[in-house]
Amino acid sequence: MDFSTPAINSSSSQSSSPLSSSLLSLNDTWEYFISLSDKEKLQLMEQLRSMGISEEDLHFLYSHLDLGGDDLRFLHIPEFRAHKILMLWIPPVLLFLGTMGNTCSFAVLRQKTMRQQSIYIYLCALAVFDSLVLYVGLLRLWLGEITGVDIRNSSSWLCKGTLMLGYTCSDISVWLIVAVTVER
Repeated sequence: MDFSTPAINSSSSQSSSPLSSSLLSLNDTWEYFISLSDKEKLQLMEQLRSMGISEEDLHFLYSHLDLGGDDLRFLHIPEFRAHKILMLWIPPVLLFLGTMGNTCSFAVLRQKTMRQQSIYIYLCALAVFDSLVLYVGLLRLWLGEITGVDIRNSSSWLCKGTLMLGYTCSDISVWLIVAVTVER
């Protein structure tokens, strides 16, 4: 969309830009901004940044965009965009590989010949607790990134339960590795 011609109707005369026109009222400019799609708003924000508009004013405008809860003030930073892309694509791959690996380990270690030694029981438990760490930790982070909602913010008991389960599973996983090392 070309931002040089505003798509608003106003009885006053219009100049080349809705933001540079001193004749447009603040309400008309605001209505124009609200009528833009989110992509057009982001393009306009980048144009305003290149024109030297202050970060405080841009933050005010950013706060009125609705793009899934992301902090849009940082979208112009390449590292932030890379973080967003990595958080979108890497967790499902890790969840899939971790689940498949732990499932295969559990299935192999539960065979009758291996159940007789305690080290294999420890390794079976390790596969279970590592899977729980993946689901309680990484799955929660990934879903929060996709939806913009962290389950821990839903209620106090969910926050406490998720933290307790995550730390407990992680600690048990570490102690199982210690037990396997001592058993060896």
